[in-house]
Amino acid sequence: MLVSDSVIQLAANQPFFSGFGPELIQKIASVSEPISFRAGTHIWRQGEQHALCYLILSGHLALEIYVPLHGPLAVESVSAGEMLGGAGMVASHNWNFDARALTDVEAISIDCIRLREMSEEDHELGYHVYRRLAHILGARLTTARRRLLEHSSPLKD
Repeated sequence: MLVSDSVIQLAANQPFFSGFGPELIQKIASVSEPISFRAGTHIWRQGEQHALCYLILSGHLALEIYVPLHGPLAVESVSAGEMLGGAGMVASHNWNFDARALTDVEAISIDCIRLREMSEEDHELGYHVYRRLAHILGARLTTARRRLLEHSSPLKD
């Protein structure tokens, strides 16, 4: 597959790919393409299945959960240089949050299924990708837990 030089250049300049050699960036770019979302757009909704993740180039998004009797609760914000939806690399599953663009967003869309297959074949690629994703997912879980605790109310006797 012919990979656009613009996708390679966009990817190479992102913190997520720091330390990735040109060959690994080329491989990831081969399953990627630029994408944009207008402010207010839902990128996905909780419960939907997914096969894509996004490396955010510019703009801001909110990860939200619906809380009964409260409505949407933002548990995390995602902005330039961050990955959105990396859990799709672990296994095909449903989204646990809504993702909504707070501003206009420019991103690189990455086919998680194909990248996961490539990572299983190329262990160096897999090591770098999963190492970065583990850090991101761990930090995101910690932040979500903290936000939920901030919004919880004590149990009443």
